[in-house]
Amino acid sequence: DDVGARNLHRLLTHARSADAAWTADRAMLAGCLSPRATERFLATRATINVSALAITVEREDIAVIPWGDAYYPPMLAQIPDPPIALFVRGATALLRERAIAVVGTRAATPYGIAATELLVGPLARSGLVITSGLAYGIDANAHAACMNAGGRTVAVLGTGVDRASVYPAAHRALAERIIANGGCVVSEYVPGTMGRPMHFPGRNRIVAAITLGTLVIEAPEDSGALITAEFALEFGREVFAIPGPITAPTSRGSNELLRKGATPITTSDEILDALHLQILLPLPAAAPALTGLAGRIIAALGNEPTHVDDLATHVHIPTPELAAALTTLELDGAVRDIGGGRYIRMTN
Repeated sequence: DDVGARNLHRLLTHARSADAAWTADRAMLAGCLSPRATERFLATRATINVSALAITVEREDIAVIPWGDAYYPPMLAQIPDPPIALFVRGATALLRERAIAVVGTRAATPYGIAATELLVGPLARSGLVITSGLAYGIDANAHAACMNAGGRTVAVLGTGVDRASVYPAAHRALAERIIANGGCVVSEYVPGTMGRPMHFPGRNRIVAAITLGTLVIEAPEDSGALITAEFALEFGREVFAIPGPITAPTSRGSNELLRKGATPITTSDEILDALHLQILLPLPAAAPALTGLAGRIIAALGNEPTHVDDLATHVHIPTPELAAALTTLELDGAVRDIGGGRYIRMTN
């Protein structure tokens, strides 16, 4: 897994078959790889138990899609260093559908979370597959917002896709939810591969390659989301960014993208227009207007977070009664609890 896709393609071309490449001796490896790459290949191969790997692939229903296969994502095949193979749990067909990447900081702010909810829902309902990296923060919120809108989402991992390897471990349940809702998790790393820092830029290149464009919601100057944006530019994809407060460290990277020419985005329609796409699926009919206490709560909430105590004062009801009403509204998708007793409105 640490040999690199370019070296693996070089070896495959030299050996002329996958079996010959896998069993290559040192002399064959030295004929096409550098001494360092040769040693890395031999060391990595020694750690892989092919029989155990085959058992894991079958037990966890993992699809293996080699480079050159008819089911290999065509947009991924076009980049300079496509993965030699993909390992997928879930709906493999999504890797060949129209998709957009939604990425951002792990330390998402209420502003970033609200922006993600505002944009991802309509994009998902338009028929676009939402692709991200299953990381903390914006990535996880993008996956969840997509599924909450009835859409399909792809999580690209820097680890194996088997249940024990999914990283972060706290998002293993999210990965299972993605699969259960018609999405998939995908990686170029063999099952059993644990996360290492060197893996994640490679993960980001796949996110950028299989999508029509990358939307950066919120990113500080050192964010991995900026690596995804760089790959998107390298591959000739669109790069979008959400303007953020100039005083917010979490928006410095995304604001810098805008300064360098990324397309500023404030609505989902702007992304569809930039990609020259029309609505791919009919949007659901608007929900009927809420009345009574629910209507008063929605009217009092906005896209900026409001603390439950302030909301209770505004709608003139006791906090326990308000909490029960908020729980019902959250289950209906009308509001969202963003932590710390703060809520935002999810409906217009």
